[in-house]
Amino acid sequence: MICPSLPQAYYFKFSLDMAAAIRIDRCEHVWAEVINVRGDSFTRTEKALWDAGYGSIALELKRVSSDKMQWEQYARDTFLAHAAVIPESKLRFLQYVDNSNRDWWKEREPKGAVLL
Repeated sequence: MICPSLPQAYYFKFSLDMAAAIRIDRCEHVWAEVINVRGDSFTRTEKALWDAGYGSIALELKRVSSDKMQWEQYARDTFLAHAAVIPESKLRFLQYVDNSNRDWWKEREPKGAVLL
């Protein structure tokens, strides 16, 4: 499982690196998703990133989490990168949807999107 996927500067490279790390050729399925909101998880994650010296990633997480359209683009970019690298027969990308984005994600179910 590639989870949680934080915002990336290079989504395709991230997906290639993750595919190699988990050896997708040996996986029946590859489950993936972006980070989910759970209580104060963003605040704790942002602080942990800063404390570990990953300020640029912390800033990017803060940026995408402060705007619904930016968040949706982060989720789409993550999915599209994984869909380009992981065979659709293996990819299971979990995504919460609502009326504003359901159609886009519904069209990608054959490529591995799992709508929640």
